[in-house]
Amino acid sequence: MFSSFLSTIIVEFALYPAVFPIFIHIFVKFFTNFLDFLCVFTIFARSRYLFQYFCDILKAAWIPGGDRHSSASRVQIVSLYKEEKMTIKEFALLAGVSVSTVSKIMNGKDARTREHVLKLAKEYNYVPYASAAAPTTRTLTMGVIFQNTEHGKRLVSSILKEAASLGYSLLLRESGDSVDTELKNISAMAAAHTDGVIWEPVSSDSLFLGEKLDRAGIPYVVIGPYKGAFHMDFEKIGDTATGLLVKKRHASIACVAGDDSLAREFFQGYRKRLFDEKLPFRQELVFPDAKSLPVSGILNGLFTAAVFFSQAEALKFYETARNLQYEIPADLSLLTLRDGSSGGDLPFLSSLAIPFDAFGSQAARLLVARIEKWEHMPEFSPDFPLNTEATLSVPRDLQKKRVISIGSVNMDNYLAFDALPHSGRTVTSSDSATYPGGKCLNQAVGVARLGHHVSVIGRVGGDADSDSIYQAVRDCRIDSSGLLRTPGQKTGQAYIFVQKNGESMISILSGANSQVCPGDITAAERLFDGACCCLIQTEIPMEAVLTAASMAKRYGLMTVLKPSSCGPLPEELLKNIDVAVPNAEELSMICPGKGSIKEKAARLLSHGIKTVIVTLGAGGCWIFGKETSCHIEAADFRSVDNTGAADAFISALVSYLLYGFSMEASCRIASCAAGFSITRQGVTPALVDKDTLEQYLEQNSPSLIKEAGRKKDR
Repeated sequence: MFSSFLSTIIVEFALYPAVFPIFIHIFVKFFTNFLDFLCVFTIFARSRYLFQYFCDILKAAWIPGGDRHSSASRVQIVSLYKEEKMTIKEFALLAGVSVSTVSKIMNGKDARTREHVLKLAKEYNYVPYASAAAPTTRTLTMGVIFQNTEHGKRLVSSILKEAASLGYSLLLRESGDSVDTELKNISAMAAAHTDGVIWEPVSSDSLFLGEKLDRAGIPYVVIGPYKGAFHMDFEKIGDTATGLLVKKRHASIACVAGDDSLAREFFQGYRKRLFDEKLPFRQELVFPDAKSLPVSGILNGLFTAAVFFSQAEALKFYETARNLQYEIPADLSLLTLRDGSSGGDLPFLSSLAIPFDAFGSQAARLLVARIEKWEHMPEFSPDFPLNTEATLSVPRDLQKKRVISIGSVNMDNYLAFDALPHSGRTVTSSDSATYPGGKCLNQAVGVARLGHHVSVIGRVGGDADSDSIYQAVRDCRIDSSGLLRTPGQKTGQAYIFVQKNGESMISILSGANSQVCPGDITAAERLFDGACCCLIQTEIPMEAVLTAASMAKRYGLMTVLKPSSCGPLPEELLKNIDVAVPNAEELSMICPGKGSIKEKAARLLSHGIKTVIVTLGAGGCWIFGKETSCHIEAADFRSVDNTGAADAFISALVSYLLYGFSMEASCRIASCAAGFSITRQGVTPALVDKDTLEQYLEQNSPSLIKEAGRKKDR
C-alpha cells in the first residue's frame, strides 16, 4: 500500500515538476514546526483541536511569505481550554515568550512585555506555582498581608496577640495599592511555607491571586468588603448608629459618608433603619463629607441630627457648628464611628467603637481553625458600644411635653340641613364640606396647636383620602410614624349632618380603623418612651385599646380616655385609666342601669379611674374625683357646629394639665377652647391655637391665666 502511494507521488512529480518545490517547502516547514506540534499535543488531549492547529501550520507553510503560526492563533486555540490549570511552559507558549521571561515578569523582575503577559495571566487565570513544594511539617507561621499596616495597626496588634496565644508567629507584608506588590507578597508567603495567610486584597479584581495559595496548599482568610470575605459588618454599625438617634426621637437625620465600599455599607445600614422605623428616606440629607453638610440646615430645620462614618469629618463639623455658636446637642445631635481617624478617641463626642481588636482576634482564630481543621468554626458577633451621650439629645422641638393620640382617623364629610333627617322624611342639603378628622386626629391637632409635640397611632386606607390625611398631619407638624397605610382598605369615613342651630348627627364607616391591632401599638412602643400623656378613643378594636392603655401605664403616662360607640368597659381597661371624659349619653352606655350622673361616675372611680369629667354641652361639665366634685359652666359662644366640642375640650384639658394648671383650672380653659370650636364648621379647622386662646383668657378670665400653679417655663 505504502509502495503504491510512493510510486504515485514519484510519477506525479515527474509529470508536474513545478509541484516539487512546493512539496519540499511544506515538508521543511512541517518538520520545522514539529516540536511546537508535540508541545501543543501535550497541552490538548482532544484530537479535533489538534487538527485545527495542524491546519494552521499547513496554511502558514502554503501561503507565500507565510511564517510560523502567530501567537493570535495560539491564543485562539488555547482559549478553548482557559478554564484548565496551566503550567509555566504552557503559559509561555500562550503568551509567545520564553519560560524565563514569564518567571521574571510574574515576580516583578522584568518590565518587558509585562503589560501583555499580566493581562493574559488575569484573563486565563494563570497563577505561578510555588517555587518549592510545601514542607511536610508545619512552620507555625501565620502570614498577614495588609494594604496599609499603619491604618490596620490595631488589627495587626490583635492578630499578633491572638496568634501568639495559639502558638503562631507572624510574617507581615504590606501591598499598598499595587497588585504587583501584592503578587510578590503572596509569592513570598508561599515560598516561606507559611501555615496560613490573613489577606486584605488590594481590590476585588486581585482575588484571583488566591489561587497561588490554593496550589501551594496554604489556607487563607480574606478580609475586607468583598463578597464571601470575613469582614466587619459596617451595615450593622450604620443601622445601630441611626437607631440610637431614632430612639432619641429624631426623624430628620443627616448621613455623612464617603464613597468607598465600607462607607457605602454604612449608608445602607442608615437607610435600612429608616425603613424599619417607617421614617422617610430623603436624598437631600445624604452628604459625602462635613464640608458639604450645611450648618444652616440646623437653623432651618432641615435636620436635627447627623450620623458620621468618619470621626475626623464629625470633628470638623462639630468645631464649625460650635464656632458659629450652635449648641450641641441642644441644637443638633451628633454621632460618629470611633475609628481613630481624628488622631485618637474624643471623649466629648458621642461615638460607637469599631471592635478592631475583636475582629483581628477572630480573623486569627478563623485562620487557625482552617489550618488545624477544627470541627467547629468560631462565630463573630461583635458589639458596638457607645462611649458617651455628650452630643445626643432629643430634638429641641420635642423638649416640650409630648403626647400620643391613639384611635380613629377619618375623613369627615359634612352636610348642612335646615332640619336633621329622620325616618320617612327626605331633606335637601344646603352645603357640604370634607375635612381630615376622626377623634384621634382631632385631638392630636388640638394639642399640637396648643404648643405640644404629638404623635398619632392609627390606620388609614390605601386610597386618595389617606394622602389628604398625611398632608394634614405634616402641616400640623405631627409625628406620623405610627400612622399606617392599609392596602385594600378604605380610609374611615364620618358622615356628619348639621342643622342651623349647630346640633348634629354622625354616622361612621370604620374602614381601616377596624384593622388597628395590638401589634400596631407594640410596633410604635418607642413613642411611649419619654412621652407625658396618652389619649385613647374607643372607635378602634378593644384589643388595641387595652394594649395602648397597658403600655401607657407601664411607661408612667397620664392616660385620658374618650369612650365612644361602646358599651360597658372591661375592668382591665378601667384600672389603667387616669381621666375619663364621657358625655352624659356615653356615661349611660358604659354604666348602664339606673342612677344619677354622680352615682355612675362613682362607679367608674371605684374601678380605679382617678378623675371622671362628664361633658354636658351647653350645660358645662362635671368633675368627679375620689374626694371632690365640682361643676364648670360652659363658655358663652354662639354655636354653628358642635361636632368637635368634645375633642377641643380634651385637647385643651390635657395641654394645660401638662403646663402645670390644676384640674379645675384646666377644665375652665378647656370649656373656652370648646366654645371656640363650635363657632365654625368642621372640627380641625375650628380648633383654637394657643395664642388666640390665651388672648381671649387674658381679656375675659385674667385670673385663670395668672394661676399660681402654672409653670414659668412652658
